[in-house]
Amino acid sequence: MELLFVYIENYNNIKKKGYCLSSKHEITYDIEEHKLTITDYSFNLTKYFQSNISDIKAIIGANGAGKTSLLHFLFHESSGEDFSKVNKQDFMVCLKNDVIYISSPKSKPLKKEDIINKTQKKIVLIPTEDKLIYKKLEPFKGSGLIYFSSIFDNNYIGSTNTYAQNISTNYLIRADKRFVFFEGEGYPQVIEQTECHRTQELIRQIEFLEESTVKFDFKLPQQIRINIKSIDEKNFFKSIG
Repeated sequence: MELLFVYIENYNNIKKKGYCLSSKHEITYDIEEHKLTITDYSFNLTKYFQSNISDIKAIIGANGAGKTSLLHFLFHESSGEDFSKVNKQDFMVCLKNDVIYISSPKSKPLKKEDIINKTQKKIVLIPTEDKLIYKKLEPFKGSGLIYFSSIFDNNYIGSTNTYAQNISTNYLIRADKRFVFFEGEGYPQVIEQTECHRTQELIRQIEFLEESTVKFDFKLPQQIRINIKSIDEKNFFKSIG
């Protein structure tokens, strides 16, 4: 599945904007005329990619231009997060098995006469009656979504669920936070989020090496030596079972 285009009516600092996310097609949306135009690019960059890569896109812009908001929107909308800020006038254009799928929002539906198709591909319009486009879009079925960002700031993005894996630093740090009860104490002690995250990251790395089927070009260590601070010891061994 390839996400080709997304139109966002009103989300955070994004107002009435369309984003073409395809290296194979030029897609534009005329808001005033309510016309969507899809054209094949004469020069296709994807022919230089490996066969297992459909496309690569970079989002470039000044601070405050909406780069992070766009990524957050895509995560929430594509993963099925019940996110109240998603507007019913938003729509997506996807490609799967050489068929273009377009979600047609109930509040402002796209009809066949509103689409100018300059490609040889078949176009399928899918009405969306609710805010979650993914439920109606055939291309999302069987597709996985991973959200990763190493940035540690105050932004919040939804949790991991059946449709998407959130492995961003922000999410993991919040998810790793937990209470630790000390022996003999009558009250819980709170360990800092960063300390919880550090411990859990170590556990995730060990589990990855044990369970991964990836073939590395180097020899993996046979033993790992771990030094644990006394404040972490009980929690660490409890985590690894």
